[in-house]
Amino acid sequence: MSSDPEGGVEVLLPIALSIVGLLVVVATSCRQTIAAYPRGGGAYTVARENLGRRVVVITDPWYLRSALEARSQAPQEPGAPGAPH
Repeated sequence: MSSDPEGGVEVLLPIALSIVGLLVVVATSCRQTIAAYPRGGGAYTVARENLGRRVVVITDPWYLRSALEARSQAPQEPGAPGAPH
């Protein structure tokens, strides 16, 4: 550890500029999305139209949660791993 009390000051500006840059990228992305979907649509619609339905179904947490819930409620074969005895 540095004994200089101002040891981290030299990295403060690059970190601050990186954060500002990231905010600019996110704001620009939001503006482009709003311009492309003026009637709304949400993340699902935007992702489905740009990435395809299969990718959205795999990556969307709502679909993953629904699939896991359906799987846990499905009847299981006796002797299958996780099946009631």
